[in-house]
Amino acid sequence: MQIYGHCRFSWFGISDTGRELTGIEDAHLRLWHPLRMAIRFHLFEHLMLPSLGAQTDQDFTLLVTVSEDMPEVFQLRLDRVVAAYPFVRLNRTMSRDYAKLIGPFMRETTADGTIQSAHFRLDDDDAVPSSYIARLKRDADRVDTGGLVCYPSGIVGFLDGQQAKHGFRAISYHAQGLARIAGPGVLRSPLHMQHRDMGNHVPSYVDPTFTGFHFTQHSVNNTLGYGAVVHSGSDRRLVERMTRNNPDLATGIASPPRCDEAIAVAFPFTDGPAIRKMLEATTTPMQLCESMGFALP
Repeated sequence: MQIYGHCRFSWFGISDTGRELTGIEDAHLRLWHPLRMAIRFHLFEHLMLPSLGAQTDQDFTLLVTVSEDMPEVFQLRLDRVVAAYPFVRLNRTMSRDYAKLIGPFMRETTADGTIQSAHFRLDDDDAVPSSYIARLKRDADRVDTGGLVCYPSGIVGFLDGQQAKHGFRAISYHAQGLARIAGPGVLRSPLHMQHRDMGNHVPSYVDPTFTGFHFTQHSVNNTLGYGAVVHSGSDRRLVERMTRNNPDLATGIASPPRCDEAIAVAFPFTDGPAIRKMLEATTTPMQLCESMGFALP
């Protein structure tokens, strides 16, 4: 079965957070603000794409959807970045409705709905382990068309003040690599569903026996909304939850030893300290802007 990924890179469209943006000028002011874009590019270039570049099975396609209206300076950098990854297919669009714009791609990848294909979602700041594509290719055959494949045991990288930390967390039907089987009668993308609730409605294959994702919490997470270009401080509820789940963090360490060991196995292109250093760099977005040549308004 062929594997296809879906990623929206600072796409201006209708989504759980995109409804906060009132128009194209608002998008320029907040969604495509240089400080925010510097952080998105930083994590996209150093975490998300490398995690896919490190896959043991490279037979897959990642569709990266981006708005045609996104400023040229970011378009040019995006072109340069993805040129190093042959599995990336850029999808520039003026549409704000993902369910509508993705229709031709879903029909193309299922031979007009006559064959199955597996479609996963991944945000531009998260990562999947190097075995992800190989496992998904195997496990996609375990569920019927319309069913889900989920790997719920993962690692969260988060900020506690200015310090980056790591810890284990299990999340059912999370957004980091959740896959759906498309085919006859089911042509919806993995982004066209309430993912946390979908496991209550369709058959699933769930494997919690390995590190299945890296979720990244930082100052421009889309789930924080666009009330500020860059949110200050930490998500205290997340910090408290991660500390409860990983008691070693209460001693002041940045990561439980077993967590760094798991990172080394799942993400062989990097290690725990390197990811934490990468995450801490997001606390100084002006420096990232300068390094990328993004002019502030």
